[in-house]
Amino acid sequence: GIRRGRLKILFMGSTMAGKTSLLNAMISGKPYLTKTEDRTIGVEETVVTVRTFSETNKQWKLIDCGGHKAYMLTNQLMLSDNALAIIVVDISQYELNEECFRQNVGDFLEVLYEKNSRAHVVIVMNKVDQLTISSNEISAKCKLHVQ
Repeated sequence: GIRRGRLKILFMGSTMAGKTSLLNAMISGKPYLTKTEDRTIGVEETVVTVRTFSETNKQWKLIDCGGHKAYMLTNQLMLSDNALAIIVVDISQYELNEECFRQNVGDFLEVLYEKNSRAHVVIVMNKVDQLTISSNEISAKCKLHVQ
């Protein structure tokens, strides 16, 4: 957990949402597009050392969770106190309705909070560069279910 100097970050979300690409871009500091054949099957862990503002080294355990629904219970086992879950959503495929929310966000929140009611969650809207809609419509997609 955070208190012991190691932060655990889980990347969760539907299949092909861009979880692996986002994780690899965070590690490399530059855009990274994962090939379809290289997508995550099951769970993959990476440990990186990060220098903080206070000049100390911290370890981050990055856990890339496969997006198939069959992996959801396995992903739940990876969650622990003080872990951060990042739910990655492909906004280019997102529709403004309850079913789309449930499939891309709600089911993941349910699994997370079943395991740990104090889970720390960030929802990341990914693939914004693939949108052809206005910034107002993008804001509407991002804010629809956040309250």
